[in-house]
Amino acid sequence: HENNESENYYAYHYANSVLPHLPNNSIMLTGGDLPTNVFRYHTICEQMRPDVFVMDMQFMAAAWFKNVLAPVTFTPVTIPGHYRPFEAAKLKTGQYNLKMFLDANIEKFAIFICNSVRTDEISHTNDYIMIPYRTCKRFYRKSDIGNPIEYLEQTPTTVLDGWPMPDMLQYEDRTWEHTLKVTYLKSLAEKGITLWHEAVNTNHPGNKRYLLEHGLLFIRQGIEAVDRAVAEGRLQEDDWQYVYETIGKNAGHFCMVLRAMVESSEGDNESRLEELEACGRKYWQIYVDWAFFLKDKDPFIPEIRKFLAMKSFKGLKFNI
Repeated sequence: HENNESENYYAYHYANSVLPHLPNNSIMLTGGDLPTNVFRYHTICEQMRPDVFVMDMQFMAAAWFKNVLAPVTFTPVTIPGHYRPFEAAKLKTGQYNLKMFLDANIEKFAIFICNSVRTDEISHTNDYIMIPYRTCKRFYRKSDIGNPIEYLEQTPTTVLDGWPMPDMLQYEDRTWEHTLKVTYLKSLAEKGITLWHEAVNTNHPGNKRYLLEHGLLFIRQGIEAVDRAVAEGRLQEDDWQYVYETIGKNAGHFCMVLRAMVESSEGDNESRLEELEACGRKYWQIYVDWAFFLKDKDPFIPEIRKFLAMKSFKGLKFNI
């Protein structure tokens, strides 16, 4: 049996897709072995942006982090105590949450997170917004940015600059390559969903449409990557299900809301209306066909089937 990994540069490509593009004085918050090890190795051993502080939030919760690691490795960064993902009222003396960390450092550093925020960490949500940035997200004070679109226009619309994803049949789900592939697809879905939430929260029709168009762009990148892998026979069936369940339904929603917006503002733009209707039908049909694990639990499935049975979506009011 021969296993030639001499051309395996996936970890390098992952680091190179993010680190060189970060501004000076950046903090990168990470979670989990893959982003932490990839980014720390390249900043320390390969000297790829050694000025970037890569901080694992799991380490930050350890008692030794503040007293042992932080004074040596993160000297300029303010560490308010021991990290805990709690609301301020639940914190004990000497503990801090994400909001308190951001408050203490946002004036000195550009702060990014290159993984998902823990679901129980909501302390920052009233005061901070996360703007998608490649496979990461950047924190901004809501009071500082006004219109998030100004910041979105400065961020790349691609995630990994076209570098190849790991071969999905060559690497088993216990490998780092498989984890990297999932990280890529998740980042696309999360970026789209983040922009969906921002669209929900704005009352400006033009901004709402821009956010949805931008979010759909990210989500379609993920689906197109999967479509290519399926066509080339490089994707296992359980991976199809994962992507089509987590991304397909959302892509259909984006397309249908945008279609209603275009019909309302540009009723004579038939080619765009047809494109968005085809987009919505395609991704919703994929979701219905492949959502083996979710469709029995998703109350929206009957609604999707009803929409798909319609001959035309003309005049359909579909709001977010």
